[in-house]
Amino acid sequence: MDTLILGNGNRARNTLIPALKEIEGEIFIHGRDSEKVEAFCKATGCSHLSSLRNLPKSISRLCIAIPSNEAYEYLLRIDDKLSKNIVLFLDTPFFGGFKNVKLLKLQNKFKKTLVTEDWISKPVFSIIKKIAQDENLGDLNEITFQNSGFSYHSLAISRKIYRRALSFGYKKGNNYFFNFSGKKMKIINPKDYDNCSTIFKFQRGVVKDISGSYETPKKDEIIVQRTLEEKKITYTYTTDETKDIEIQSIAHSIKTELNHYENIEKILSLKIKFVNQEEDYSFIDGAYDSLVFAILNRLNIFFDICFNKTSVALKLLKSYGKSK
Repeated sequence: MDTLILGNGNRARNTLIPALKEIEGEIFIHGRDSEKVEAFCKATGCSHLSSLRNLPKSISRLCIAIPSNEAYEYLLRIDDKLSKNIVLFLDTPFFGGFKNVKLLKLQNKFKKTLVTEDWISKPVFSIIKKIAQDENLGDLNEITFQNSGFSYHSLAISRKIYRRALSFGYKKGNNYFFNFSGKKMKIINPKDYDNCSTIFKFQRGVVKDISGSYETPKKDEIIVQRTLEEKKITYTYTTDETKDIEIQSIAHSIKTELNHYENIEKILSLKIKFVNQEEDYSFIDGAYDSLVFAILNRLNIFFDICFNKTSVALKLLKSYGKSK
């Protein structure tokens, strides 16, 4: 399974290519400036594709690494007979402005249309779930991204964890607050991935995923940390009774100039997405999460009507995408 990346910037270099090199297949690059693309391919070990008119039949993935408002016209150039065999991955945010809602129409052109949301399969979220099950912590009621959340990424993972539609949200200052029919999530800014925490409040305890200085757990509190070696990331947890218990160690072959846990975890998350081991984060999901923040950043408040794990806004987006 070969992949075509549209774009030759930092997103392609630092995230998409390292993730794709963890799996088999050739990587092709297409961009506007042929000389720059040639140099980029030489530096990254990829192949230059000069035209979108005649794609190699081996290409089964197409990753967009340019702004979504620029991607639409490029994608229309691809022959429909070839696109029916290609899974399209559009980058986040799904659309920066409401006019880009037309991207939803591409669902009719490609085999499958997904979004390269690179948070929802980060290892730490499955680790938190396992700890909660092992320790019998009960239902999860609140998530706080304390200097650790990035808008639509945080909303995407929260909707996946809660498996509920968003009923309302509001913005206060630079912070965001959400309610999923009783379940809560908040994003406290500014982001600082070297000194942050994500706090999961369960019925019978709290799990804190932290980065930065060591914290001593309080009663009924579990602290998760990671250590990053050259080719391995290891997760441990500590309680008020035990210390540094290893829960998972992940070996990888990722080569990146940005050797930071946040980058490594995002690349590992994308690898899971590209080998189809993740629950789909679809165009509708990406459009919805982008829409929520577009409205919040303009009006400071967002409401939706929820029913059967979906909502009116989700239904409208889905209906628009299916229309001709």
